[in-house]
Amino acid sequence: MFLAYKEMRHSPARYVLITTVIALITYLVFFLASLAYGLAIANRTLLDQLDSDAMIISTFANQNITGSQLSEDDVNDIEKVADKSKVDLAKMSIALTVIHPESDEDSKINTALVGYESGSFIEPVIIDGRAPENTSEVVVSEGLRKDHGFQLGDRIILDRREEALTITAFTTPTTYATAPVIYTSLMRANQQYLATGNEPDSPYPLSAIVVKSLVPQDANNVPFAPIDIESSGNKDIEYSPIPDIIWNIPGYKEQVGTFGLMIGFLVFICAIIIGIFMFIITMQKQISFGIMKAQGINSAFIAHSVLVQTMIVAGAGLSAGLGFTLLSGALLPPSLPFLINWWFYGGAAASIVIVALMGALFSVRQVMIIDPLEAIAG
Repeated sequence: MFLAYKEMRHSPARYVLITTVIALITYLVFFLASLAYGLAIANRTLLDQLDSDAMIISTFANQNITGSQLSEDDVNDIEKVADKSKVDLAKMSIALTVIHPESDEDSKINTALVGYESGSFIEPVIIDGRAPENTSEVVVSEGLRKDHGFQLGDRIILDRREEALTITAFTTPTTYATAPVIYTSLMRANQQYLATGNEPDSPYPLSAIVVKSLVPQDANNVPFAPIDIESSGNKDIEYSPIPDIIWNIPGYKEQVGTFGLMIGFLVFICAIIIGIFMFIITMQKQISFGIMKAQGINSAFIAHSVLVQTMIVAGAGLSAGLGFTLLSGALLPPSLPFLINWWFYGGAAASIVIVALMGALFSVRQVMIIDPLEAIAG
């Protein structure tokens, strides 16, 4: 430890340089991790907040709820095979649409209309305002107030329908496919209604039946499926767990995979840089190490110094990178999907340190094979 500190104080410039490089790379890793996490949450918040186990959707929808359409016959088949003592069902419709404030036709906002039945377990939790009293009143995500300045009593226009809806309440920040959610009646969120403008006689077709289990899993945590869809004889519907629905949100797995690959490569590159720097520094100090060995200082002591230096440099770089990331997060506008996740940060930091120490082992090996006479003579 003493040797490591003395060397770093003797040549601070080279260690400041490598620490700066590590700080910049780790800043990029943490920043991308926060963007990736924020973007993933923005895609799935609606589904995370449903407090449900699964959905029943159309087989042809490929587990994408915006492409699912359940008829009244489908819903009747589901209710026949559902054990009402073990499961709670909630009807839901969802449609992606565009709105604008009544006072500004040019301010277009992409949103997700979510239809629900009053009193069902998927009913939004109101944090400000009152519950809607008719189908022309809606509950909207808090994000619309923070990002777009909407207030209670404001009227919004559905572009395709040119229909005015009044905001009576705000719920917790909720998004689907990165679009803020507007909770309305099943009728208003009907996809065919939005597309054609024809007033439907019923809320059908629905997007999904949300399933909430009323009994706990068994001791072995085997997932409990309270509805046997096959027994209904209806091959047009399927039971899909919520994680599968999330994974099949359009673009979700591609985003997660892309960001994950980028972050993984950056961690690997950071470790390679640390290893190369430490190897070069070790080679430059061959003569000094040779003299130390000739004086009786063993290789293990010198190798320990190299590993300590690697830990100090990596730790300082990680701390600086984390500081820059937190500062950036505080300065970014709230509309950007930037969310801090300490588990991600801890995993990335641990990976960088572990792989950096593995890279430093090449320098340790070089220390072990230094011949004092050759190093001094060279």
